[in-house]
Amino acid sequence: MSEVDEEVLRYVAHHPFVLVSHVQALLELQEQAAAEQLASLSADGLIRLAPGLRNQLAGYQITRSGLAQIGSDLPVPRVDLRRYWHDIGVVWLWLAARNGVFGAIERVFSEREMRAADKADAAATYAFDLELSPAVRAKAADASFGATLESDVPGDPPRVQYPDLVLVVPSGRIAVQLLLTGVGRDPLEAILSGYALKSSITDVLCLVDSSAVALAVHVQEVRLDRAIR
Repeated sequence: MSEVDEEVLRYVAHHPFVLVSHVQALLELQEQAAAEQLASLSADGLIRLAPGLRNQLAGYQITRSGLAQIGSDLPVPRVDLRRYWHDIGVVWLWLAARNGVFGAIERVFSEREMRAADKADAAATYAFDLELSPAVRAKAADASFGATLESDVPGDPPRVQYPDLVLVVPSGRIAVQLLLTGVGRDPLEAILSGYALKSSITDVLCLVDSSAVALAVHVQEVRLDRAIR
């Protein structure tokens, strides 16, 4: 396997799926060359066509063989078509972060990486639970990526909210949230409050791609097709 093949596989593994245009931007190739790169990996069974919306661009997702090829512990991705456009946008933001659009960062984590890291840390904590003090367990929980949001409905369990991306900077972590539809002021404030309770998160960056959503939630607007330039 070439270094380029490995780079593409690691890139695809970070996300539920990627488009040819994403790989084109990653490798700075012509569209045809990027398509051929993906077709070659697909022919080897390392990636496959992802479920998609009718009459929309087809995406590629990594397979179990592809994950094994790069030694990744991530699970095989599942595509939620309700999040189709959102997931496409997050990949563009990942590329933007990688290319320095948001300034100097040490590391960018995708949601898939965050969930896998929290699951692994939780398993390790439970294995040694009797040996850990409450203070140590609390610190480990705060170092996790997910933020616990209490339900407003009596009896409903709390849920865990994950940012779309986390940017690691010297001062801590920046949670990045992409909003393509209005979530309402109360739900958004609940999410932001959950992040605020985690000392590991120093800032939250909310991004939208429409003026209507920007006016509704008062966050910064961004053009996704220009995010990596």
